Amino acid sequence: MKNNFLILPLVLMTIGTNAQETEALIQKRQPGKNEIGIFVNPLENDIYGYEVPFGLQYKRWTTPNLGYRIMVGIAGYSDEYRSTEMIRNDTFYWALTSTNMSMIFVGGGLEMQRRFIGKSYLYAAVEFKGGYGKGYTHTSQVKETAKVSAWERSYTYEQTAVSSITTSVFTLDTTPFIGAKLNFRRWVIGTELAALVAGAMSIKENKGYNYSTLNVDFGQLQQRLYINYRF
Repeated sequence: MKNNFLILPLVLMTIGTNAQETEALIQKRQPGKNEIGIFVNPLENDIYGYEVPFGLQYKRWTTPNLGYRIMVGIAGYSDEYRSTEMIRNDTFYWALTSTNMSMIFVGGGLEMQRRFIGKSYLYAAVEFKGGYGKGYTHTSQVKETAKVSAWERSYTYEQTAVSSITTSVFTLDTTPFIGAKLNFRRWVIGTELAALVAGAMSIKENKGYNYSTLNVDFGQLQQRLYINYRF
């Protein structure tokens, strides 16, 4: 009887230890609900003068099929236009205005996924992001002259800087995505496409003019490639 009382605690301790080891092994094998990684945009489609070529993203899955996402991206804004000032004989005078700014974007959204075959998943997502940038607007006066005669043809180009103004931009947009990915135990590799962007943009120039626009663009394809680490 005494031996039975000694053996029973040892058996219970062994069962408890094995249960803890089994639970720890199951937790180790199960993928995490969090993902963090990088993305790149291989298509250079500047929808409204800006694009987000690369950035970081974080995802958190609240259920097996529903999660939210947060992104931070680096972008650039560029715009250029010219206006005719005067044409005199063979000389053409016009003004060239170019704007260049560096931007940073922060955004978030929701994502819904469904298993397709094996490790492959299909999903849909909607992302809201805002961006801010600051740079300069340069204005130059250009003089083009063409000289044509029976013996020669020449062309001259002269550009003179007129002004340089500090400029800032603020933008908000919404983008729906559809995507496909491969979910491995620790890594996720995927791509997503979008053909619709809707948003607003405000540009302000120091000692210049300010303007705001509402934009809806349908048809310009955007693509992201990404790789995430699961934990």
